Amino acid sequence: MTKDYKRFYKEISSWDWSNIQTDCEENVAEDDDGQQIGQCFLGTCFHLAPSGKYYMPWVCSNVDACPRCKGKGTLPNPRKATKRFDRLSRKINRIVKQMLNQYGCYPEWPKNTEALIQKLRAKAERFKPELECPLCHGAGSHEAYLDQEWFEALEACLDEHGMFFQTGEGDPCDYFAAMVVEKELNHE
Repeated sequence: MTKDYKRFYKEISSWDWSNIQTDCEENVAEDDDGQQIGQCFLGTCFHLAPSGKYYMPWVCSNVDACPRCKGKGTLPNPRKATKRFDRLSRKINRIVKQMLNQYGCYPEWPKNTEALIQKLRAKAERFKPELECPLCHGAGSHEAYLDQEWFEALEACLDEHGMFFQTGEGDPCDYFAAMVVEKELNHE
């Protein structure tokens, strides 16, 4: 969990969730599968998401490149040792191949082998040619990373309250909290 996630989670947790749930229960419609879905309008991406942007997969001009890695998502590793990294990677692959041949699926491997592989992977990580950018965490854009952390925090809060996230049918920029509302049976 990153400090950004924790900050967003704290902020979103402070919302009036009982009021949101009440709004969902009062605004119910049947979906295509016959389920009763209640919704509460939370706001738009322009006001809720940290960047205030709506992303489309084929457009990249609306995203600012990370100032640290210039949009690459990685930075050169000052401790880069390509030969060492390659040698460790080959050793890990050799051990994995041997374990698969000898024991089959992963849960059957000896515990000491798992520990050895983890130790080798951690060592190899130190020498790999590129490191994940600490500002954008590999996203290539700091604002896209912040939006991602915000959405994860939102989804965690929604899940805690038995809800899920939906965008508007007519406008995907509209954000809704939604929940399945149980049908009341008529016992007449």
